[in-house]
Amino acid sequence: MIIGIGLEIVDIDTWELAIASKGAPWIQSVFTIDERKYCQGQEDPYAKLAGIFAAKQAVLKALAKTRTEESDFHEVEILCNDGKTTISLKGKLLELRAHMALTRCFVSITQTSNYAVAVVVPEA
Repeated sequence: MIIGIGLEIVDIDTWELAIASKGAPWIQSVFTIDERKYCQGQEDPYAKLAGIFAAKQAVLKALAKTRTEESDFHEVEILCNDGKTTISLKGKLLELRAHMALTRCFVSITQTSNYAVAVVVPEA
């Protein structure tokens, strides 16, 4: 049974300016080390960071969870391996997953030259 849906869109140009103004400490507070490593190895790291950020936001929306601290972003890890994108939940979100009896969480991320979009659908 589908228990929610989350959708997020990020303007990549605005995103790149925000990253430039906030700097590396902000990137480290939002993205896990594996997410950062993956994006650094890509042709357009800003677009990939924007896509992962959109997916993190979409997860929180799909679970009806309001982000209250930036540390919440580390409780959602978006991993891209062999063309497959997966979601890993940690901390309070892992507890929420158990409470909601989530069995799967589908995610799709896409980027154009201007936007990164992610949709997440959790299933119980």
